Amino acid sequence: MRRDQTSTATLEHVVCGPDVIAHLHGEVDLANHDMVQAALNEMVATGKDVVIDVTDLEFMDVATARLIMQAAQVVRSRGNGFFVQNPRPLIRRILILLGMDSLLVLHPTPDAATS
Repeated sequence: MRRDQTSTATLEHVVCGPDVIAHLHGEVDLANHDMVQAALNEMVATGKDVVIDVTDLEFMDVATARLIMQAAQVVRSRGNGFFVQNPRPLIRRILILLGMDSLLVLHPTPDAATS
């Protein structure tokens, strides 16, 4: 498992069989953008399906949403899945307002993403 942490965000991810499972916590913005980008790049490089659990994500800025969208496009172009799991209402709204709901599969529960 790899754990990256800044003062306001934590991103943990682990390879679990055919998937990379990540947990994004806290608030993600310009202050920790580089940490999120590096972790997403590492997850994409595995060549596996990516599941990001955002249950404990309280805020993300547009730049972070764009990073997630770019990672999703790369993963899907390789024939793998990319899933955002259990977004809070605010995070879901941000993704929908940015039109990302058509690019990402938004799962309301942890079990829905891997089934």
